[in-house]
Amino acid sequence: MTLRIVFAHGGLEAPARGDGPATEARAWLRAAVHNEHPEREARVSPREPPRLADAMATWHRVALPTELVALFDRHPERSIEVALPGAVREDLERRAPRTWTSLFGRTRILERDGGYCLRRTEQGLVLQWRPAGDAPPVEHTSALLQLADQLARGALAQAPGAGPETLALVAKVLEARWLARRLAPELRFDARRGGYLLRGGGGAAVWERGPDGAPGLFVELEDGTTAALDESPGAELPLGVVRAGLHWLLGAPTVGQALYLDSAGTPPREVHREVHREVHRTEPANQPQPLGH
Repeated sequence: MTLRIVFAHGGLEAPARGDGPATEARAWLRAAVHNEHPEREARVSPREPPRLADAMATWHRVALPTELVALFDRHPERSIEVALPGAVREDLERRAPRTWTSLFGRTRILERDGGYCLRRTEQGLVLQWRPAGDAPPVEHTSALLQLADQLARGALAQAPGAGPETLALVAKVLEARWLARRLAPELRFDARRGGYLLRGGGGAAVWERGPDGAPGLFVELEDGTTAALDESPGAELPLGVVRAGLHWLLGAPTVGQALYLDSAGTPPREVHREVHREVHRTEPANQPQPLGH
């Protein structure tokens, strides 16, 4: 038999009023004991119904690490699997190191749901698909998102001489073409040549055709030199992921930050939030439901 613990999407919560220093954080999770014979599924809480499907639908707000470790201790004979959303895993490593050490040392940690992770590192943008379970992540590339990451760093690899005006222009053009689908007030469109310029700007421009007439996206610097920009979104990436990632990167998140998205390009949210609200109505904040008795 295996004790399966599933953490909810949405990250950790701060300790509740009245929690002592032993509590690092609180989290929503659900748990059940899985058996190869469904008719003999074991319950984890006396408040849970006997069927595993029903037991797994009941969320509990627990103190970390004390109540989680107590749950481990009540099931010493069983293997333990813990399904963590990517954002929650990152939260645990950063904000709850004692909880993370307990999980890492006593459980099999799994990715809860398949999803995309975009992370800005010192070396550049890392873009991964993380399958559910324990399969390794799959690396992806997107020239458009790499371009947005360069803008966040204040440079363009294709045009090392680009100044602040040019960088601002390219960012506004990407926003107009991929997100807003209209020109920002700061932009004007040159219909004769087919390109974008900043209102009141200098000589920087972004054209939809190169000097030889080839279609694409080309940036012309203040000194008159032209460089091609690759805005390919990535053949295997859902458009929703590309658009959400671009919006995030154009906001210049700090190096080290990450964005987690589902296949639709939405940050994962818990389906059963109404369960959480019901618990808040019936239980004081510092008295969560008992788990694992």
